[in-house]
Amino acid sequence: MKNPLRLLVAAALATGALVAGTSPAVQAAQAERPFVLDDGHIDLFDVVYDPGASGLRLQVRDDTGLYAPGPVTRAPEDVTVQADAEAAEFVTPSTPPAACGCPFFGEQGTVTWVLPFTQEAGLPWAGWSTERLKPSLPQGTTLPESGTPVEIELDIDGPGDVHLYQWSAFGSVTNHQVDTTSAAPDVIKVGVNQHVHGEWLFTEQGSYSITATPRATTTGGQTLTGPPASYHVQIGAEEPTLDLAVTPNRAGAEYLYGQGITLTAAPSEATELDHYHWFVKRAGESEFSVSERSTTQELKLPTSMVWDGAQVYASLYDDEHRVVASSQPLTLSVETLPPVTTLTAAADKASYTVGETVQLSSTQQPPTGEDHFHWYVRKPGEEFFTYIPGSDAASATLPVTAEHDGAEVAVRLFDHDHAVIAESAPLTLDVRDPAPAATTTAVRLSRATQSYGATGPVRATATVAGEGVTGTVTFRSGARVLASGVGVSAQGTATATLPRDLPAGRHQVVASFVPGATSLGASTSPPVVLRVTKAATRTRATAPRRVRAGARATVRVVVGAPLPASGKVVVRKSGRVVGTARLDARGRAGVRLSRLRPGLHRLVVAYPGGANHRSSRAAVTIRVVR
Repeated sequence: MKNPLRLLVAAALATGALVAGTSPAVQAAQAERPFVLDDGHIDLFDVVYDPGASGLRLQVRDDTGLYAPGPVTRAPEDVTVQADAEAAEFVTPSTPPAACGCPFFGEQGTVTWVLPFTQEAGLPWAGWSTERLKPSLPQGTTLPESGTPVEIELDIDGPGDVHLYQWSAFGSVTNHQVDTTSAAPDVIKVGVNQHVHGEWLFTEQGSYSITATPRATTTGGQTLTGPPASYHVQIGAEEPTLDLAVTPNRAGAEYLYGQGITLTAAPSEATELDHYHWFVKRAGESEFSVSERSTTQELKLPTSMVWDGAQVYASLYDDEHRVVASSQPLTLSVETLPPVTTLTAAADKASYTVGETVQLSSTQQPPTGEDHFHWYVRKPGEEFFTYIPGSDAASATLPVTAEHDGAEVAVRLFDHDHAVIAESAPLTLDVRDPAPAATTTAVRLSRATQSYGATGPVRATATVAGEGVTGTVTFRSGARVLASGVGVSAQGTATATLPRDLPAGRHQVVASFVPGATSLGASTSPPVVLRVTKAATRTRATAPRRVRAGARATVRVVVGAPLPASGKVVVRKSGRVVGTARLDARGRAGVRLSRLRPGLHRLVVAYPGGANHRSSRAAVTIRVVR
């Protein structure tokens, strides 16, 4: 069925209620995709089996006749589906009713661009097909004849949202399979030997990239997959394209070792865009990699022979980080001049501590009249040397930080054209941390005695003394960690609540300071003693009042305590044991008694105590009747 909203617009046109202009000529689409399909029938997602790849493949079946008579199979990356903006434009005539199921058309006056459900002259009619899948499957592989065993998952990137759906005979949306406003995957589901069309709606003009991935489930339950395919849909004319050129600061991009390499990217037309990425492929490498040295128009490369034969290009990006323009790769040439002297670098000491200053000096053998020096440092893990600011003479200084341990320092001598004419062998710095400042730690308890499981907590407070103390404290009793990672306050204290479940007995509590800076030393407090006493218990017991002779009664026992008691409870009759049971994790037990003679029996239920609990008892009476 045709889109009922479009029929409503057509009726308005027939009565003169709306005025439309003449459609302009369709603009050329992406130059790198040679086939632009802007009118006629297209099986955009044509699913087949590729025996060479042992999997599914997506192709485009071009039945437009624009480039050749009859249907032609094309690779998706060679095709752009383009819609003329005026021909595809749709203005919602009135807010759709809820029964339509099409809120994406928006309120009255909303403009969208639609590729129709049924074929219309002047617009591409893009659908999908599995008609050629079944005959291409290998022998023994079959797909269910019912249901939708074939799926095409779409990942869409573009300036607006995209919807794909069909119209029912009652004028409402059905099979809404693509909705980029939803977090759910966009998946087209289709049966075997089917040829399907839907209506595509785009909320913005512009360029849409679609990555489509096929899969199918065989009759035997296996999954057939295929590689993702790249599709391009252009709604309206493309944005004017920019060219990007990279200019080196030396003619022909030819440099002498030591001369600074500065590359500048310039767009062919003025633009407000200013976000760039630079890509470098060194000699011998197979792929370009992004440089982290610049996101602007200018790229500066450090002095190194690795740039000889390297290729560099720049790309300009829009606000959504899409490539707007890329330059052609520029090949760099770097040559060295023969050294005019032997240059040696020296330091005033064999090792340093953080905060000291390295006094650097150089000698030439034989001496030359050249006096243009630069000193450089390369920290461990760095690839390139970095200029030491202000180091333009035969001697220099370098303030020492911890990062300089193992760093290399070198000096270079330059000619009048800033080309290196001598370079020293690097010297390696040995940097040692200064001895950590001493600290002392003491610990005190909020009280020295606690009953096992008591709810009133015991707090341990550590006091750490030292210069600029920062770090954490760990509290221990023997091998048990009572609290760890407790931060030291600005006043040098750290407080922790000790666990309630410390077993009864004497505990030596110590506090260990863990420094937060290498300039501080660790320290551990002398122990303080916490005595944990056994917890008082209360035993409660219940039993049936009457039991028939020959039956075995059960006494229910609860041993109350701040933390559940453990162990056994014993039931005695005149000192004789008539039943025992072990307490469960909640301190409860059911004691099944021995058979008692007829008469009245007074029973004593005793909890003998445990490692952490005191004893307690209770009494119950049972009458045994014949």
